[in-house]
Amino acid sequence: MRRDNSQIDSGLIAFPIRPHESGYKGRTPQQSATNLHSRLRDFKTEVWRFLTDWRIPFDNNSAERLVRPVKVKLNVTGGFRAMSGSEAFCIIRSIWETRKLNHLNPFDSLQFRWG
Repeated sequence: MRRDNSQIDSGLIAFPIRPHESGYKGRTPQQSATNLHSRLRDFKTEVWRFLTDWRIPFDNNSAERLVRPVKVKLNVTGGFRAMSGSEAFCIIRSIWETRKLNHLNPFDSLQFRWG
């Protein structure tokens, strides 16, 4: 981990953290590269956890794939007309994806039962 420490340090030298400006409230805006180097330095064990714990995926594509259909539906239709429609969509989507992740047939959850 010595090599990545030196690269992060050289990155922070190239993109230094801007000091707090007096007279302004809140944080001073930083460059994107500075934010990246700071996070890599501060959260090193979390960033590299996939190397030591094989249950952790290398990327978060599976989480992004779960969110994508909802975002596409919002873009195509311009949003839901009523809150109940969006809640129903999210419930159905959640059940569908949970069954798929548990290697069960998601179509079995779509059965309509007359009460």
